Amino acid sequence: MTKILQFLCLAALAAALLVAPLFSGELAVAADETPLLAECGDASSAIAKLPEGQRVRLRFVIAGASNRCYSVAAEVEGRPMAGYVEKGALSGLDEFEQARRDSSVNQLAAGAARSIRILPPGETPEPEAQPVNGDQQAALQAAVQALEQARPQDAPRLLAALPAQNRNAAVLRAQAYLQMTRPADAWAALQPVMASQASDDPALLGLAGVAAFQQDRMPQARQYLQQSLALEYNPSFEKLHRTIEVEESSNQSDEATYGSRFVMRYEGEALPQEAARSLAKSFDSEILRISRRLQCPLNDRMVVIVQTRDNYRRATGAAEWSGGRYDGRIHIAVPPSGQIDEYVRSTFAHEFVHACLARKGSWPAWLHEGLAQQMSGRRLEPEERQALTALQQAGRLPTLAQLGGGWARLGDREAAVAYALALAAAQILQQDLQDYGLRELLHQPGRLPDVQQQLDKKLQAAFSR
Repeated sequence: MTKILQFLCLAALAAALLVAPLFSGELAVAADETPLLAECGDASSAIAKLPEGQRVRLRFVIAGASNRCYSVAAEVEGRPMAGYVEKGALSGLDEFEQARRDSSVNQLAAGAARSIRILPPGETPEPEAQPVNGDQQAALQAAVQALEQARPQDAPRLLAALPAQNRNAAVLRAQAYLQMTRPADAWAALQPVMASQASDDPALLGLAGVAAFQQDRMPQARQYLQQSLALEYNPSFEKLHRTIEVEESSNQSDEATYGSRFVMRYEGEALPQEAARSLAKSFDSEILRISRRLQCPLNDRMVVIVQTRDNYRRATGAAEWSGGRYDGRIHIAVPPSGQIDEYVRSTFAHEFVHACLARKGSWPAWLHEGLAQQMSGRRLEPEERQALTALQQAGRLPTLAQLGGGWARLGDREAAVAYALALAAAQILQQDLQDYGLRELLHQPGRLPDVQQQLDKKLQAAFSR
């Protein structure tokens, strides 16, 4: 089977930072006289020929065109050169694929939110004037179960009868909203108990730190996390605290501009003011388009951070080839050319789909990745269709239920199949349901198992011919 490299999962389903680059970035040229191109996809722009086995360093990936390209740095006749090679020109990509998938599923801040336990009634540091009755305790346990079963969207409804001043209810509400990367709602849920209980409650302080982090209020996030860690060690909060320190030391986003529902921080030296305004306008269009299709709940301004590729890598810990990430905020790396092009637009669209779905609850990986690819403009390529057809004919085409969990440990070929099948499923879903039906499905997650079964049958039929 042809290896089909997928660059499109640029971001996490929720929060993703502090990812050490696991991939060295060095690969080998697969065939003799491989052209090094000045322009992606333009065979006439060759600037050198690379011999088989030559070591090159992967700089970044351009995805979305029929000829997917890799930007590489190489030494040619003693001179350093940079250019593009087409897909299939490099060997040794398994490590690259594993590093990409590991970073794409890292969920640091969401993991920190989930690390909190609720206290038994006898241990809960809340006023005696607010005892918890049997029905309320049952509601608390139901909310815990909803979070354990990856149904954060259900927790606030289950807790509706509990007072805002109840510590455990506040913790569970905040956990649910942070898992959905809705930090303003999480912050509001914490406020009724912060003043009276936060001074000696590491959970409240830690969750407040995560909420501040997702709102891009770094000094406040660092302070809350420090206070929490001083009371009780929590490895997830410690990792997030270190991440904030790294990001702040690398932050040069000293300018800001505003869209209708986001604030965009950017580096003035890397992005002229006029270009920043144009980029914000383009992002506004993407938010409007995708929000209409998915009905995203944006009650607060989303933060978008645009940086040079080097500063983006230093701040996020991402590998060299990464171009975008979602951690409650959307991070975008400006290409080395400095041009704001279709690549940047599609990267933002991909990340914003992840943001929309995360804010609506917990969804399987195939739906996240399928819709993110489909709504950012990618289409199934001929070799992907051939690979899926071969699997179906051999009786080895996976079901969507098998693609519902994390993909970090999939092998190269398995991951290629997963991304291609997810995209094919999203395309059929869009054709069958249209935008209205898709929105209805996202409001009724209980329908998803039946929808998956129907999609499995249609996928099998589509790749049987």
